[in-house]
Amino acid sequence: MVKYILSFLILINSFILPQNVKLDGFLDIKWRSSKKIVEDYMKKLEGVYTLKNSNDEIRFSGGKFGGYKVSEWVFEFYNKKFCAVTVNFVTLKNHKVLYNEIFDKLMGKYFAPKESFGKNGINTDWDFYNGDKLVYLIRMITSAPDISLIYCDWELLYKKRTKEKENANKDF
Repeated sequence: MVKYILSFLILINSFILPQNVKLDGFLDIKWRSSKKIVEDYMKKLEGVYTLKNSNDEIRFSGGKFGGYKVSEWVFEFYNKKFCAVTVNFVTLKNHKVLYNEIFDKLMGKYFAPKESFGKNGINTDWDFYNGDKLVYLIRMITSAPDISLIYCDWELLYKKRTKEKENANKDF
């Protein structure tokens, strides 16, 4: 009986909750915010320093996210609007232990993810939908010994990647 109840709860967690959970941004930074808002917020975090600032990207080093040391934060912008952030963790301990700890925290806050094998290792995705349209995404990439989390406004990031591919293909 307990087995059936657990199966039912997992089923509810996997299919019903993802439709109701929102991902309005990253930390207290809303999607589509300006670079200035991102910079001002990140400068307030303890131990975080600016590494590089370009038109469509800001890189920071140091600090912590979720209680874990971060080696680098990469914020991306499309048309001057915040669309994605990649958080690269310092993996001082066994990367499998760190992966499991971060995975459990994301499961506790959101819902059951989808896992796949990507070109860089294991991809674990938390997809956020509005109806049948993917609007936000959290992706954990694990390629031993590195672990990264990507949070994004899928619509803007997709437009950015499409434009980057178009520009790269102009050379051919």
